[in-house]
Amino acid sequence: MLRIAIGAVFGCLLLPLKAQEVVDWSADRPLTWADFQGEAEPWGEHEAYTAYEITSGYSTGPDGKLSFHITCRFLKQGSWVSERGRSSETLLAHERLHFDIAEVNARKLRKRLREVPDRELTKERFLDAVRAVHQHMQEEQERYDRETDHGLNAEQQARWRAQVSEALSR
Repeated sequence: MLRIAIGAVFGCLLLPLKAQEVVDWSADRPLTWADFQGEAEPWGEHEAYTAYEITSGYSTGPDGKLSFHITCRFLKQGSWVSERGRSSETLLAHERLHFDIAEVNARKLRKRLREVPDRELTKERFLDAVRAVHQHMQEEQERYDRETDHGLNAEQQARWRAQVSEALSR
C-alpha cells in the first residue's frame, strides 16, 4: 500500500512519523492545549501553531480496482503554544479551526475520489487529486489566517467558524 502524507500549511512532518503522537480528527474530541506538546518558538511572532496531516493511501486489488483511505490527524509534537497563549480560549478556538479546515479538505478529497468511476481511478488520478486538494487546503489555511488576523478579528473568526461548521455538518 502506498501512503502519502500532506502536512500543515507551514510545514510538513516536523518529526519522523513514528515519533509523532497523533489525534485523529473527531467531532467528539476537540483539541485541548494539552495536545500541543511541541516546544514554542521563543523568537516567533505567533502564540501557537497547529501541525496536522492528511494521510492518504491506496492499494490495488487483484481485479485492478484501486481502493483508498484518507485520514486527518493532529500532530502533537509538531504543535505548540506559548505560555502566554495557554490562557486564551480565543486562540484555542482559532487553532481548532485550523484542524477542522484540514478535516473539511480530507472530506473533499474522499468525495472527489469516490466520484471517479472505478475503471478511471488510477494511481495517477489519485495522486493528482491529492495534490490538488493539498494546494487548495494550503491556500484556504493561509486565507483563514489572513482574514481573521490569526484569530484577532472576532467578526471574521465567527464567519469562518460558521462556514467550517456548515461544511462539517454535511
